[in-house]
Amino acid sequence: PSRRDEQLGGLAQILSIVFSAYRLTNPSGILLGDNFVFSLLVSLSMSFGLVAVNEFFKDYLVYLSKPVDVDSHREYVQRWSKIFLKLRLWISTFDVVAFQSLWIATLST
Repeated sequence: PSRRDEQLGGLAQILSIVFSAYRLTNPSGILLGDNFVFSLLVSLSMSFGLVAVNEFFKDYLVYLSKPVDVDSHREYVQRWSKIFLKLRLWISTFDVVAFQSLWIATLST
């Protein structure tokens, strides 16, 4: 199994610790949308967290898509697992774009 999900999840946790510590240095001055670095760290942490979840889910879907005759719903599960495996890249891309747009949109002019 892939350990990319653990690496990305660990990176998201590290970024969460970094932006929390950065915020503690000046709680009233470092706000989402007001501080560029803080906003970027928050959005990167959220992006990496969601991509890590998608990577973990991919391993589970690969397991579900294997042909095993267990019950009558197995073909249905296999079909949808294969569809979601094909869409996984698009879902991850959408997550990253959405959270990168978040921090750009919250920046004050």
